[in-house]
Amino acid sequence: MQSDGKKLLSSPAAPLQQQDSQSSRALKQSFTSLIDAMRFAYHKEQLENKIAEIDSRSKRGSDDLENLNSKIESLVKSLSDEIPQDLLDELSTQISGFSHLAIEQSKAKVEQKNQGQLAEFRSQLDSEVTKTRQSIEAFIATSPFMILDKVLSIKLIDGAYEAKGTYRCADDIQYEFSYDTKNSRVFSKEFRLSTFEKDFRVPISLGKTWLRRDQVPDYERIDQYALVSAESSETNLIVVFKHQEKESRLRVVFSKHDSHSSLSIVYSDSQKTVDITATPSLNRFLDTEPLEKTIERLWLSIIDLENYKADVTKLVSEEVNVIDNKLDCFEFFAKSWRIIAPRIIQEMKNAGDVQNSTDERLTVPFALERIGLLGENADPILEILDLKN
Repeated sequence: MQSDGKKLLSSPAAPLQQQDSQSSRALKQSFTSLIDAMRFAYHKEQLENKIAEIDSRSKRGSDDLENLNSKIESLVKSLSDEIPQDLLDELSTQISGFSHLAIEQSKAKVEQKNQGQLAEFRSQLDSEVTKTRQSIEAFIATSPFMILDKVLSIKLIDGAYEAKGTYRCADDIQYEFSYDTKNSRVFSKEFRLSTFEKDFRVPISLGKTWLRRDQVPDYERIDQYALVSAESSETNLIVVFKHQEKESRLRVVFSKHDSHSSLSIVYSDSQKTVDITATPSLNRFLDTEPLEKTIERLWLSIIDLENYKADVTKLVSEEVNVIDNKLDCFEFFAKSWRIIAPRIIQEMKNAGDVQNSTDERLTVPFALERIGLLGENADPILEILDLKN
């Protein structure tokens, strides 16, 4: 008889429990990252207001000191009835020279003080901008929105692969991730077809021998062809390989729908372009199985790049670029809460019913503690999550 532990490992419920755990962990991370992004963004806004205030105060102070010069000159001129003109001119020159020097010194001191404050606040602002962006990236990395379509693309640039993924989501949200290919076992270096399989050949033309009247294929060895670009969607993979010395190319389109798959291969060089799979006389000599297996392994490696997310390079919500230089993200935050709130509320209910809830679960006490970090801005979040007393 099996032990209870072995029954659990072999039962269908075990994978479901693991999925539930991963889902709970991701949802808690979504919640935490969104709260962090909001509090950093609010602090960023406060710093921007302080910087604008100092700039305005500095300009007013400079204008006031400039006006002081004019007032002093006017005051001296007003004495013309009591003081002879030659003495008044001498007095005016002395006072104006002294006041101008004193005012310029005062302006320099005020400017120096303001610049010191501005430098400190701008340094803090840079930090808050960075933390806001990083928190938004961490939030997006948890895939909080329903993905309608995604395309992963790779391009060889100066001997290294640049990779990105474009995700189109429900509720008019689209974002783009860059991937760190140096952490990929396959794309950390130039990928050649020989990486997965040796002695790759494809027929590119037909000819006749002296001894036989039947046409025989002329094969091109492609195992040294390097991957120069790839585009992967849910059901299709388009890859282009290139031979650097020959300047010849191989374009492969691999499609998979449920259990059905298809492969299309086009060879091209400076002299010709040959659609191998669409030419029956060539296609009959094509050994598709090893190439199809290699392309399928390559496809899995491209999908695996999603484990190496680096930066969110674009985030657009309702045609607004959320992470541009202005980092105008509060409308995006409001939309995000509306989308994920129902799942968070359900998760907190579920966590409340679980005995000895683990750190992976999003509980009401944890949520209240994190939301409390928003201070006076916490009320809208408490309300949307049904946590407001």
